Amino acid sequence: MKSNLLSIEYERIKDLTAQLDKNPKNIFALKELADIYLLQEDYNKAVGLYEMLVASKPSVETEKLKNAESISDFDTKERRSLLETPFF
Repeated sequence: MKSNLLSIEYERIKDLTAQLDKNPKNIFALKELADIYLLQEDYNKAVGLYEMLVASKPSVETEKLKNAESISDFDTKERRSLLETPFF
């Protein structure tokens, strides 16, 4: 059972590494790969990936701020109109 699990993890590591080769800023692949290494007790690799995630956090926060700024550009009347619009 354990060797089967290791085989699955090995394949997943290969897949996630390939994804990161194509897009090094893929935070979902970084997180999953870091979690796998943590479970395997490969702490050096896990920490390195978690540090990359922490370093990418400002860019995520920047996007949230950009979205918030674009929303704040609406005047109060437009905001009320959006809030009163039913979603269904």
